[in-house]
Amino acid sequence: MNLNPLQGLTSIIKAKPIRSTTPTLTGSRGTSIAPLSDLTSYQIDMMSLLDIPASLTFCPKGSVDLRIAYAKYKGYLQAQSTMLRMTSEGTWSLRKPKAEELVEIFMSKSVWHSSYQKFFPMAKDYPLLLSWLDNAEDAPSNIDVFGEEKNPYTLKDFQAFINRAEAMRKGKGKRKAKGSVSEGAQKKKKRKGAEKEKEKEKEKGKGKEKEKAKKDSDSDSDSIESS
Repeated sequence: MNLNPLQGLTSIIKAKPIRSTTPTLTGSRGTSIAPLSDLTSYQIDMMSLLDIPASLTFCPKGSVDLRIAYAKYKGYLQAQSTMLRMTSEGTWSLRKPKAEELVEIFMSKSVWHSSYQKFFPMAKDYPLLLSWLDNAEDAPSNIDVFGEEKNPYTLKDFQAFINRAEAMRKGKGKRKAKGSVSEGAQKKKKRKGAEKEKEKEKEKGKGKEKEKAKKDSDSDSDSIESS
């Protein structure tokens, strides 16, 4: 007869291990992602009030996919704009949040200041890159934007695109400036040539006038002698 009341319970636990009910996600290449429970109750209330999608709150511990990172950036800006509007309208029912409380729903404040806030505002100056980031219907291919296929694309690829684009712009600017100098020099040379031609014409005109005056003088002298 079994006199140990815990023996049966122990066998059940071994057969069916208890699982956490906290929702988790798996990022690209198996990177672990922080659960929603990492947020404070106040931040969760903010999410509800600002209608922030839960899909934008998970923070990979590895490299973040570039499109997801950009979606987080836009999500934060939209949430901030909505909060300011609600505050001005008097419909904001929560206390005023600290500076980092809204940011850290989407990402760490260090990532926001060192990367997202620094780089993503540049995207508006590059329509091709912006269309790709927004994953629009007519978005260009990965090859068209980055010149290679890879997974995932990260902020390093974003920076590399900006650097290439800026280098191309500077190269075109130098060629244009060089062309402008050459054209200016040619125009200046033409002007000088035209001025020299005018001087030559004037000199020719003066010579003809002198020659005519001499002929007239000689003619007058001959007339006097014959008379």
